Amino acid sequence: MVCYLARANTALSVSFTAITSVVSFITIPLFVNWGLNLFADAEASIRLPVLATMERVFLLTLLPVMAGMVLQKIAPQAVRKIQPNLQRLSSLLLLIILVVIFTLNWQRLLDNFWSLAPAALAMTCVAGLSAWALAHLARLARVDKFTISVEVGFQNIALAQLVASSILGRPEYGLLAAVYPFANWIPLLPWLLYFRSQNDKL
Repeated sequence: MVCYLARANTALSVSFTAITSVVSFITIPLFVNWGLNLFADAEASIRLPVLATMERVFLLTLLPVMAGMVLQKIAPQAVRKIQPNLQRLSSLLLLIILVVIFTLNWQRLLDNFWSLAPAALAMTCVAGLSAWALAHLARLARVDKFTISVEVGFQNIALAQLVASSILGRPEYGLLAAVYPFANWIPLLPWLLYFRSQNDKL
């Protein structure tokens, strides 16, 4: 959505989403359990069920992307007709996710927002700038550098909440993900508007 609004390389963005969906299908269980070993309380015996997690990650990330790519392949004209409505629907669904996150974690967010927001902001900036720098070193086109920086800088909050709340049963582990979508718009929105304004001049 961000790449589309900025008139960036939406096809590249979708391709990245497809790739990361396939990769996360395998890596999410491994990295979450590794993180739990490092950072969870010593007395907390929490483990991520690998097969159940892979199933839910598949349903949440990989299956929708595959379905969209297949539909685009077999019925491109129909996709073009419904695309504007789907974009509005995706924006609405994103808003609903954020409302649900805030509703379920309101008091925790009030207690922790200012302690977590700097980490979320730093995560967005470091990831996005690192991606831009690597794309620049690879001598990619300006539009591709922007797309990659957004893809790397913008994290999957729905997946993070799924893992924290539904699979681990520890919603407090999703607090950073709850703060993240609001903190990361601080650098992302001016970046998007600037890039779009530059494209409008071309």
